[in-house]
Amino acid sequence: MALDSGGQVDRQALMAKFGNDRQLLAELVEALWEEMPRRLSSLEEALASGDAKALFQAAHAIKGAVSNFEAQSATQAAFHLETLGREERLSDAPSALLVLKRQLDYLVEDLQGLLEG
Repeated sequence: MALDSGGQVDRQALMAKFGNDRQLLAELVEALWEEMPRRLSSLEEALASGDAKALFQAAHAIKGAVSNFEAQSATQAAFHLETLGREERLSDAPSALLVLKRQLDYLVEDLQGLLEG
């Protein structure tokens, strides 16, 4: 799965979704990043234990969380992991997890830029 760092967030759609309220967006971004380490840990634990169902559930939760921020690449990466869990294809999951983590890093940068700009 090849995803690039460009245009993680559709800024116009995101601001419209939140009524151009940067304070609300900032609060929701903070909540997302407080929750993300736990969600990533769940993914890693599922992968380590070979639990495809738990991998599916954890990836699904991340997909839902990042999709709220109009983050197409991160959403796609989470969906890919979700699909791997659903199809019990765990051998492909470690590399997919690395892609997701990279996309989440890009998302952080994009959201920080949006909030600072």
